[in-house]
Amino acid sequence: MTLARFHTGAISRTWLLRLLLNSGTRLPQEFGAEVSPGRVNFLVCGAIARLDVRVFTPVRTRDRVCLAHAYADGDTRSTFVIEASTETLGRTRLGDRRRAGNGESDDEALTYLSEAFEPLLGGSSLTGNRSRWGPFRTMRCARWHHGKVVLLGDAAATTHPSLATGTEIAMESAIAPADALTATEGEPVAMTLERFEASRRPEVKRLQERIVRSQLWWESFEARQHLAPALPALSYLTRDDAVSLDDLRPSDPELKSRAHRAFAGAQPDEVEAAGPGLTRWVPRQPADTARRRDPARLRDSTGADTATLEIHSGDAWGPEAEALVDRARTSVHRGAGNIRLTGADSRGALRDRLAFGERLREELPALVEVPPGIRYLHPAADGIVAGRTDLVHLPDAS
Repeated sequence: MTLARFHTGAISRTWLLRLLLNSGTRLPQEFGAEVSPGRVNFLVCGAIARLDVRVFTPVRTRDRVCLAHAYADGDTRSTFVIEASTETLGRTRLGDRRRAGNGESDDEALTYLSEAFEPLLGGSSLTGNRSRWGPFRTMRCARWHHGKVVLLGDAAATTHPSLATGTEIAMESAIAPADALTATEGEPVAMTLERFEASRRPEVKRLQERIVRSQLWWESFEARQHLAPALPALSYLTRDDAVSLDDLRPSDPELKSRAHRAFAGAQPDEVEAAGPGLTRWVPRQPADTARRRDPARLRDSTGADTATLEIHSGDAWGPEAEALVDRARTSVHRGAGNIRLTGADSRGALRDRLAFGERLREELPALVEVPPGIRYLHPAADGIVAGRTDLVHLPDAS
């Protein structure tokens, strides 16, 4: 815990800032805390190895795939956040050691992972600091303050490490109440904290929505291993709707060109001819584009019925999604040519449908309904090129 003293003229109070998810003094009932565990396990460790860039990479071990988010920590050290599914831990026989050794690191796992990530480590080994496997837990609190206790950072809203925003949110959350208390001399502190929370919560909610999408992308990474390398790279960059294909035109035109060529089986000059109009060009490619890429992927649906599923969640890999997948299978078995995914007319809802389209597309012919408006063409085009869906239905006005 951290002690902080805020001064507001005549007001001088000591406030407890609880920063740890596992804090026994969180008062969960008073703050309305809700915790949702993730479906994969992660382990945080370090290495005496210099990384020049932030690295997000899958590594196929002798057992299965592990994922790493790694970044420099000073001039000579790096931090590694490594994720593995429950199935992977079972194959490695490390699954039973997730809780091993109170206060100790899982040395067996560190040895195994040092071997797997040796090309990145350059002869070094991973080192632990109470490094043990465990699921990431997403937490939200209905209230961020109670009496003299104020929650900040991960204590109020956890942030999955794949988006690398945890420190940013924690620092901004610490600055906001200090500024609020300084600017409101003479006002009751409880009223000031209500104002702080009301103004800060929308931004944290927006970031947490992006973070959840990023977490779900990592948890379902193994479903993308068959794609040409440029496609999962593009899928990664667009996973939380913060970067679009158009953003890549000036920053990484080669990746954009390679991804489009892999998507359409097109020649470089075809892609270049579309120029800045690629966002419109992509959704209007014929369905045969997907057949050229993988002839078995789309069925001949001429004259066949289209079954409709309404999507309400972006978690396309959870238990609720399985029920929808079963319904889609039944519809195709009864003769449906495509499964049309519908839902609300919002950007977030469209992203939910695209996520579910990615869940279906390797098994069933999914078609994603796109709301009217140019602002929806961007995630639709990104989703097609990145392999989230093969087909979209555009309104005539688009």
